[in-house]
Amino acid sequence: MSEQPRKLAKVRGDTPTKKGNKWKKKCDNNNNPRRSGQNVRKKLNNTKSKELPGRRVNEDIKGETNTFVDGMYRRVEPYDYSFNCFVKGRWIGKSLIDVFSKEFQANTREHYERAISNGLITVNNRRVLPDVKLKNNQQICNTVHRHEPPVCSSAIDVILEDDNYVVVNKPASIPVHPCGRYRHNTVLALLGHEQHKWGLYTCHRLDRLTSGVLVFAKTVSAATVMEKALKARDVKKTYLCRVVGKFPKKCTCTEPIVVVSHRVGVCSVGEEGKPCETEFMRLSYNASTNTSIVECKPHTGRMHQLRVHLRHLGHPIDNDPIYNCCEWDQSVEEVVEAISARRFEMDETTACRPYDPTKMREGCVDCRKTYKDPTKDKMCIHLHAWKLSCSIGTFEAPRPQWSIVDNAEEEDNEEDGEENQVQEREAETESNNVNNTFTNFTCSVM
Repeated sequence: MSEQPRKLAKVRGDTPTKKGNKWKKKCDNNNNPRRSGQNVRKKLNNTKSKELPGRRVNEDIKGETNTFVDGMYRRVEPYDYSFNCFVKGRWIGKSLIDVFSKEFQANTREHYERAISNGLITVNNRRVLPDVKLKNNQQICNTVHRHEPPVCSSAIDVILEDDNYVVVNKPASIPVHPCGRYRHNTVLALLGHEQHKWGLYTCHRLDRLTSGVLVFAKTVSAATVMEKALKARDVKKTYLCRVVGKFPKKCTCTEPIVVVSHRVGVCSVGEEGKPCETEFMRLSYNASTNTSIVECKPHTGRMHQLRVHLRHLGHPIDNDPIYNCCEWDQSVEEVVEAISARRFEMDETTACRPYDPTKMREGCVDCRKTYKDPTKDKMCIHLHAWKLSCSIGTFEAPRPQWSIVDNAEEEDNEEDGEENQVQEREAETESNNVNNTFTNFTCSVM
C-alpha cells in the first residue's frame, strides 16, 4: 500500500481492514458510521430544538444598540450586525452573487456586488469574487449597518407573571421574536430592554400587525408543557375582528389552507392545503360603516387562518393590507407579485435616518435612503387575540377601541325589526289561510 493513502487515512482517523487494500471509517461507540460535518450539524440543531422549544433573546444583545420612544413610535439606533449561515442545499453550485440577488431581494444586484467586493460579504471568513461557486458546508457572513423600522410606542402590559410564565398584551405592529428587519424592536427584546425580562421562551406567536394575549415561558420545562398543550389542541383561543359587510350571525369554515408564497407570506384556500376549522359569530353590525365585529374561534393553527377564511367567506378584515386589496380579483400569482412590489415602495422623508450623524456609515445604502414612517392605521389590522384558555389559566386582553362601537342598540333594533317583519308575515299568511278556509267552506255549503 502506498504511503499517501496511509497518511490520508491517518488524518481522517480511518483504520485499514484485514485485507489491507480497503479502508474502513471509524465507528462511534454505538457502532454507527461516522457522519459528515453537515449531518452532525443537522443532528445538533435538531437536538437543540428539542431541548429548547420556542425562541428566546438573551441579554447578550443588550449592548448592540439603544431603543427609545419618539412620540407614537419606538425606534432603534442603527447598529452593525453580521448575518451568518451555512450554504443551503439549493445554493450548492450557484454563484454567490446569484444567490444573494435572487434569495434576498431587499437590495439590488449592484448593491450585493459592491458588498462582496468591499469584503462585507465573505465565505469562510475570506474575501471572494462575486461569481465564486458555493460548496457544501461553507459559511457565509454578511455584515450590514442595520436599520430597523419603527414600531408603535404602546406599552407591553403584563397580564400575569409567575415562576413559569409571563402573559402579556401584545401591541400591534411589533413582531414577537427577531425576524426579517426586526431584532430589537420585537416583543422578546423589548421585554428585556424595558422590563429586564431576558431569556423568555416563545410558546406561540401572533402576526406582527395583530394585538392581544401572548404567552411566554421562563423555563424549558414550562415551554414544553405549553408546546404539548398546543399540539394536543388543549389551548382555546378567541379572537375579535372587524370585517367588511354584514357578517352572518353564525357560521363555520372548514376550507383547507395552502401557503402560496413563503417569501411574501401569502396564503389561500386550496384543496391541496392543510385541514382547517374556524367558528365565527357576529357580535354587532354598524350600518353607517358597513362593518361587523366578529368573534372567531380557530380549532387549528394555520398561517393566516382567520384572515384567509374571512377572505374566502367574502368578509375580509376591513384594513387587512394583504387579504382586502383589489389585487385579489386577479390570479394568485399576480396577487403575490403585486404585494411584493408594494412592500418595497419608499417615500421621501427623514424617518429612518440615523439620529446621530456620526453613526452614518460610508457605503451603507440605508443611511442614504429615506423611508416614510407608517401611519397609525397602517401599524395594525383589526384583529385581536382576545382570550386564551389553557391548563395554566384563562387570560383576557382588554378590547381595542376599534372593537368597542356604540351600535348594540342599533343591532338589537335591527334584529327586533327583522323579527317583527317575520311575525307580521306569519300573521298575514295565517290570516290568508283562514280566509281561504272560510271561502272553501262557504262554497261547499252552498
